[in-house]
Amino acid sequence: MSLIKDVNKTKNVAPILFKSFNDSEKGIFGYREMPEDLLPSSISEGSLEHLMFITMCTSIDYQRDADQLWEAGRKTIDDDATKWIYDPESVISRSDNELITAMNKYNLSKKHEKDALKIWKPISTSFIKNFNGDPRNLFEKSDYDAQKIYYNVKGRYKRYFPYLSGNKILSLWIRMINDVLHIELKNIDKIPIPVDRHIARATLRLGLLKGTYYGDISGIFQLIDSVWAEACEDLPYYRLQLDQPLWHLSKHGCTHKKNNYCPRKAKCPVSDYCIDGEVVINDKGFITLNTNHKMNNENIKLGKPSKDYNYRWCPETGLLWTSCNCSQCIERRKGSYTSKIQSNDSPTDIEDPEFLWRAIKQYVAQRIKDRKTTMYTKSQNKRFWLISETSSYIRIKREKSIQLHEDIPKSDFIDIWKDLNGPKYISKGYTQKDLHGGQNRHTAVTFSILSDISFIETIENGRGLKYYLKKDKKR
Repeated sequence: MSLIKDVNKTKNVAPILFKSFNDSEKGIFGYREMPEDLLPSSISEGSLEHLMFITMCTSIDYQRDADQLWEAGRKTIDDDATKWIYDPESVISRSDNELITAMNKYNLSKKHEKDALKIWKPISTSFIKNFNGDPRNLFEKSDYDAQKIYYNVKGRYKRYFPYLSGNKILSLWIRMINDVLHIELKNIDKIPIPVDRHIARATLRLGLLKGTYYGDISGIFQLIDSVWAEACEDLPYYRLQLDQPLWHLSKHGCTHKKNNYCPRKAKCPVSDYCIDGEVVINDKGFITLNTNHKMNNENIKLGKPSKDYNYRWCPETGLLWTSCNCSQCIERRKGSYTSKIQSNDSPTDIEDPEFLWRAIKQYVAQRIKDRKTTMYTKSQNKRFWLISETSSYIRIKREKSIQLHEDIPKSDFIDIWKDLNGPKYISKGYTQKDLHGGQNRHTAVTFSILSDISFIETIENGRGLKYYLKKDKKR
């Protein structure tokens, strides 16, 4: 990981975002409201029911589409048959199946047993046991001090509040307590910004944190928060006030930028600060970042050679450069562009044979760090565990295997990367059998890990999968 913070640039961006969102009728791309702002029709603003609605929905706000989550939450609380799930006493008095069924009625839960029995019910039980079923008693015990609430939930009461005590969700909850429920909290400026996919994407797209990184959002949570915290020290804003503008900037703007082209640029209030490069964040929160190079799109369109011609996809045809037949890509394959890369310049992702290998190593290291070592093969759903990653192999252990461990060599991933970038597999896709002619006993595990990498796309192919380099839309 090699990342550089640009605090001075952040100081310039923050006021523009804040004023665009708060002082303009247009907001950010026409948006000034968040999904949680819309009050359910059956409850009163600022009531205990409103507080429980905000609290419980926030607790399952992970790997979710926010609009869908809050819409499902409103339907659930407005329905007399399911409204009870927001009352902690009712939750602990009902059966597990009743809770799962109620949360599933409007798709409030996505992972039904986990959301209901591992998050919703334990949190409801904890509010009953520790705070008489009312989160306001927690606020009172914490002197209505946001910082004390934060450290109490993350420390003393952490085991009672699964997911709600997480870095992103806890900050998000405290912001909503202050902004949506209008419960005034002291020291709100001391709370970290809730870094999710949108906050991360907007921060990285603006070049406020620039460089290379392959890993989970959690790995750079503190860096993203710190760049906003340091910038706000000299500004009349605190970083939580920038959560909503950044969320809308990413959702309605940065998300649409593909291959360094942004269709929302004309309406973006901070387009002058946006940088080119690869910024990919998948649904699981895995980041692929490479903003080390300044990619001059205009030079390429005009046919002027550029030593920074390091696109994976041709900006003219949209095809992978290794199979595109435009004059620029043909010349590039002959070496006209690559020869202009200076010896002290980093190689591009395609020209670098270890590009995929580094992403794999980063992904495996992050899963081991997060203690998420259990995985399953895609074809036969056989379990295996990640043990370690080294400079030359990934070590795994298969379920019911007589071997203590198996090592997947670095060379496998280098070969896959070379094949994926070759013209032979661009249109037809790459399968497990294409690696060494299928004569590789590690392929099931190798490709299971491969399928979780953000720039790899998988498409069902009979009983198996085909693998492609991901483009801005599916083939």
